[in-house]
Amino acid sequence: DNSLSGLDGNDIINGAAGDDIISGGRGGDIIDGGDGIDTLDYGGDTSGIDISLETGAAAGGESQGDVFVNFENVIGGSGDDKILGSGGANSIWGGTGSDNIRSGSGADYIAGGGDRDFLRGGADADIFAYTALSDSGLDSEHDVILDFSQAEGDVIDLSLLDAIAGGNDNAFVLTGAGGAGAFTGAGQIRFEQQGGQTLIQGEVTGNGIADFEIAIASLVTLTAADFVL
Repeated sequence: DNSLSGLDGNDIINGAAGDDIISGGRGGDIIDGGDGIDTLDYGGDTSGIDISLETGAAAGGESQGDVFVNFENVIGGSGDDKILGSGGANSIWGGTGSDNIRSGSGADYIAGGGDRDFLRGGADADIFAYTALSDSGLDSEHDVILDFSQAEGDVIDLSLLDAIAGGNDNAFVLTGAGGAGAFTGAGQIRFEQQGGQTLIQGEVTGNGIADFEIAIASLVTLTAADFVL
């Protein structure tokens, strides 16, 4: 397994065998991930990238002019990124910035990262993952999951969040009435349908007020099975 980085200029990089993480740097690079499960890393970019794992084309920021093949995963930067996955299983991390992430078929792992993101997993069982409370804010700052599907086995993974502020890796629990009830303490998740969408809210401080929320862009009757808590 390799971690490879290009410099400024037009580089040619080949990861060969193994699970590689490759950053081309600035310039129009030609990058081949090779065999294995490979990750294209634009985590240092601040301008916003527009890339497609399906076509191997990229534009914007450090990705401008890049051409790549044989990549399964992408790490976005701190700009407003547009990332399109492929027909296989992808892991996509958006980073900060308001990202638009769309994956295709395959069991995908999608983490939008900080700021408001618009997420689409495509066909098959996808994981929409949250690793920090700041990954999805309140009201106009919350993430929107555009195609959550219970039939396909999609889940929302909150297991990396500490459910109680100042706690030690506490897990969330649903409020009463299977998640439809009001908050009664820290470490709870509730959800309600409103305005054609399903709004998921989490409370970590114990003051009865939501600290983060996630919107599903359709009406879904959620259960505990739709979450990793």
